[in-house]
Amino acid sequence: MPIASDTKEDVSVTDVSAPSVQYKGEETTLNVNTYSTTKKEIEMRITLNDQLIIKENLQVQEGNNEFQFKHVVDQSGLLVYKAEVFSKGDGSPENNTLYHLARSEGAAKVMLVENAGGESTLAPLLNSAGFTVDVYKPEQLPGKLTSYLQYQSILFDNVAATSIPEEKMLLIEKSVKEFGRGFIMFGGSDSFALGDTLRHRSNEYFPSIWM
Repeated sequence: MPIASDTKEDVSVTDVSAPSVQYKGEETTLNVNTYSTTKKEIEMRITLNDQLIIKENLQVQEGNNEFQFKHVVDQSGLLVYKAEVFSKGDGSPENNTLYHLARSEGAAKVMLVENAGGESTLAPLLNSAGFTVDVYKPEQLPGKLTSYLQYQSILFDNVAATSIPEEKMLLIEKSVKEFGRGFIMFGGSDSFALGDTLRHRSNEYFPSIWM
């Protein structure tokens, strides 16, 4: 006669993670890890501040499973994520739920440095995408690191390399390398004129994205 097994089927949530600081209007990624004693179908529900944002039927394999979900943050302040799994025959429902706390600030701020001779067309595009944009000419760039750290990204649009003092480039380098700020350059007639590419100069300080 076969011997009855006392082993219970169990699916548990083992980890929930997301960026600790998020920004209203931005898409963010939520990672949920589960462990299952067997291959089966589950239902995953994720709430944000008690509002259901994700509900999906998923297949889990025996062992560890990793899932990624994306959603747009639509609020500011404290964010309480709750991930919960449901499955038939689950022997330990007490381990089906896990929480993750994060903070959402207002719309992400962007520093846009534009050519001294004209207005950038990027500002209205960024505004329409939900970003808060502060526009600077090269001669207006601040001289303190804290002024750069208030921005999540720094964008240069058609800016000549010779128009940026070295001490300002060093501050931007520090904000990118040590504090994780984004840096993107957009080329144009001035940035390419007479071989005066900001790309070559900025690469002396830090890697950048050139468009």
